[in-house]
Amino acid sequence: VILQESTSRLQNYDNYKKDVNAVINVLTKKNPNVKVFLRTSWSHSSQEKYNYVAMKTVTSNTEKLAKELFGDDWKTRVIYDGKALQKSSIKVLEDDEKHQNRHGSYLIAACIYKSLTGRNPVGNTYTYSNLSDYKTLQTIANNNC
Repeated sequence: VILQESTSRLQNYDNYKKDVNAVINVLTKKNPNVKVFLRTSWSHSSQEKYNYVAMKTVTSNTEKLAKELFGDDWKTRVIYDGKALQKSSIKVLEDDEKHQNRHGSYLIAACIYKSLTGRNPVGNTYTYSNLSDYKTLQTIANNNC
């Protein structure tokens, strides 16, 4: 199960921890072997234009909670597609600079693929129709997720 952060809740660590623990408790009652991932997807193309401090808080609080929940395994349980979006040389955000376009969606999918399977997404043959940059996006995901 992948839990994506909620920016407004995540800026307050105690609220975020309470919310995530509540969801994990429900999940583990249904399936004690459930594997949970935390996803940090916050990204903007212009860090000065948006609140960069909030972005760093989202990431650091996600990592802090992952360490508490998963111990030594925490690094394998956090999906950092926001970092990949920031590092992309291809336009991956819509004109509002907040929401992903289809290139960004593909990049996120490649990051999730790598995080869930542990496999390099480079060489995966799936692509959107007419998406010519998919190999570059796979490489960005492999290097940044």
